[in-house]
Amino acid sequence: MRFDYYAKRIRVFEYDEALCWVDVASNVYDAISARLTSLSSSLFPAAVSLRWEADIFFPYISLFLSPSIRTLTISTVQAEERLVDMLASLPAKCRYLRKLEVYSGTSSIMSPPSLSCWSEFQDVRGFADLHHSSDPMDWLPPLAALPDLRDLSLSISNSTMHSTSLKTTIPFPSLSRLALFTDNISQCARILSSCQFDALQDLTLNAYDGVTDTIRDFSLAMSQSIPSSSLRSFSVFDYSSRVANEVVSVDLSSLTGLLQFSNMRRIRLDVRYTIHVADASLCALSRAWPRLESLELNWVGHCGSDRRLLGPLPTLRGLVDFIACCEPLRTLSTVVD
Repeated sequence: MRFDYYAKRIRVFEYDEALCWVDVASNVYDAISARLTSLSSSLFPAAVSLRWEADIFFPYISLFLSPSIRTLTISTVQAEERLVDMLASLPAKCRYLRKLEVYSGTSSIMSPPSLSCWSEFQDVRGFADLHHSSDPMDWLPPLAALPDLRDLSLSISNSTMHSTSLKTTIPFPSLSRLALFTDNISQCARILSSCQFDALQDLTLNAYDGVTDTIRDFSLAMSQSIPSSSLRSFSVFDYSSRVANEVVSVDLSSLTGLLQFSNMRRIRLDVRYTIHVADASLCALSRAWPRLESLELNWVGHCGSDRRLLGPLPTLRGLVDFIACCEPLRTLSTVVD
């Protein structure tokens, strides 16, 4: 009775698996399982935040899931089938979940150097490594069934979609923030175009295969899945290890899909290529985004060393005209001719 009394008052629970205590933990979890009437019961029925870092005991997370959970953080290198099964159970066990963070270390793109880069440039919200053999269309619908989900981060890598096309659109009506980690932008664009994000305001793309002309496909997918009045912030971070002697042109042809988002407040493109924007393109961007407050193009300074590789760059006069057209602008970072 004493344990039940305190268990009902737990609001935040964090578990970090220690391999040196495997035998003890095994006995404890077996006893907990026997105590509960069924796996659908929750050990802490009033908990609102759960962080679970485990591999061997990953399946026991089901003992702690409950409708009261609002924030869920998972860190595991467990087999993807168990992770996918757990995600599929969330609509029934954590129906009112608002924030989901899933970290998995099974992918090569979840390496320590990459993580240090993420922490330097942004607040990493989560990472779901579900790319080996599962079809993303199998695990997206259960997440879309969470009516209160607001913040979601997922990894979409070199997975093979079992279906060439999706007959129905997967709706995420309440999601306001989405972060994607991928080493296949084209694949990611296909999945994005199969979803509908009615309330999405913040979208971040973390790329590991290099951002070249694939950003055009991704921006077009955005225009198909996000209402033009919804999106406020779009960021791209390129963590590919290669450096290419080629010019990535940020002009109207590359940003066709982005130009429709008239309420855009912030654009940030950090790629390992030289970005060039001519004065004429700046003028078009100012007309498309009159409420823009921040424009950062290659803030980390990845610029080609050979001036001959550079295309047209904005002049000081062009920047002055751009700033005059975007009165709310407070931050501007770009290469100038």
